[in-house]
Amino acid sequence: MASGAASPPARRAFATMPEEALHVTNGDSAAMGVRAAGVGGEVLPWRDVLHAGPVPAGLDPDRLRQVRASFLEGQGWARPDEATADLEARDRTLAAQLTAGGAQPANSTER
Repeated sequence: MASGAASPPARRAFATMPEEALHVTNGDSAAMGVRAAGVGGEVLPWRDVLHAGPVPAGLDPDRLRQVRASFLEGQGWARPDEATADLEARDRTLAAQLTAGGAQPANSTER
């Protein structure tokens, strides 16, 4: 089998993926791969490299987005008019999926 090609069982697993699934990927490149594989559900590229720059503990989500957007802009990784909007859109998508599915994030204390 060609390198990178999904085996037949893997293809069958993708075919049964629920349409409401949310696949959070490590950036746009991974998101393109998931979409190209034909996996059902929504794909959400996570564009914030949390291992770089400040991620202060104890901030509310709005303030953390501001800190991260400022860092991303300062690095030249995002334009000032896009960083905050992209992070807000990402968080809205994630929150909507969690609400719709009744799921809790893995690190949630509200179990």
